Amino acid sequence: MATSVGRSQDPRSASLDSRDVVANAFIVTVIDECVSAAVAALDRAQGGPGTSGVTLSITTVFHNPVLTGSTLRLVNRTLEVAAETTSCRCEVWDLTQRRLAASAVFAGMQSSPPKSLARL
Repeated sequence: MATSVGRSQDPRSASLDSRDVVANAFIVTVIDECVSAAVAALDRAQGGPGTSGVTLSITTVFHNPVLTGSTLRLVNRTLEVAAETTSCRCEVWDLTQRRLAASAVFAGMQSSPPKSLARL
C-alpha cells in the first residue's frame, strides 16, 4: 500500500518549504556536499587520500529566497587547512534573480580512523 507524505509525490516537493520556495535546509545540505567535495579534492591534490572528514558546523546567513526553477551557482573558498581542521566559505548565487541567496562558513575536522572490529 502506497502512502503520500507531504503535499505531493513529486520528489522535488521535498526541497520546497510551505511557501513553495527552496527550503533553507535543502540549501544547507547542498552547501555541505559542495564544501565537502572541495575539501576532498584539495586533500587529494595535496597527496592525501581525498577525504573531507566530518562537518563540525555550518554557520549560514540566508539573504534572499530561491524560487523554484532558479539556476544556482556555488562558490567555495578554502580559508584554512590545518593538521586536523578545515574552514571554508561558501556563497550560493541565484543566477536567475541575479542576487546572493545564502552565504556560509564551514568548519570541519578529520575523523578518527575506525577501530579494529576485534576490539569492538
